[in-house]
Amino acid sequence: WCGSSLEPVDSSSPAVMFNDSENFHEDVDKVDLFENVDPLLLDDELIEDYSFHGTPSKPVQNLFDYNNESLESYLTLASFGRRFIAFLFDITAILAISFFTIIIGLITAGINLSDGIMKLSYILIPVYLILCLLASTCLLFLQAYSGKSFGKILLGLRVVKEDGGKISISESFIRWVGYYLSALPLFYGYISAFFDYNLQTWHDKLSKTYVIKDS
Repeated sequence: WCGSSLEPVDSSSPAVMFNDSENFHEDVDKVDLFENVDPLLLDDELIEDYSFHGTPSKPVQNLFDYNNESLESYLTLASFGRRFIAFLFDITAILAISFFTIIIGLITAGINLSDGIMKLSYILIPVYLILCLLASTCLLFLQAYSGKSFGKILLGLRVVKEDGGKISISESFIRWVGYYLSALPLFYGYISAFFDYNLQTWHDKLSKTYVIKDS
């Protein structure tokens, strides 16, 4: 193919030589290829198996532990559209919780709602923003507990680590902080998932997590 001549091969010589051919099979039998190796720590292979590289519609192969029990099957990345709808549900829930907290506070204080909102708007607006921030922390604990938020429960989505496992409270906290970083440049950190090879937002990359369909 490259234009160089091929040298004749001596068929009488073996293709592979071993120093001790008599004990070769005996030595191979003593080798345990999986000794002291945890398959869940093989990050490169595992990420490839979990289809975290731009093939969200392709089912992954089953993974098995040492007892031959299936660990995870058919994990596929959530589409941008599903994630967007789940995001809208989460935002709506946070805004609603904060709003009704303000209303309940005004009623408890015996303040007329219409007059109170108009006259106290300079106080209520910053209070409302603080309440939204506090209400969003529920997403932190929900995702650390189950990998799901309000919207993800409704849309059948789940947050997982790079190895497909459950995220920890610290990883969920990093992801929660990442929400606000993703929102700073006109929500581009969220929109970037549409163009990303692994469908990851900025907060996904920051926390090293993925959002998958919860089968």
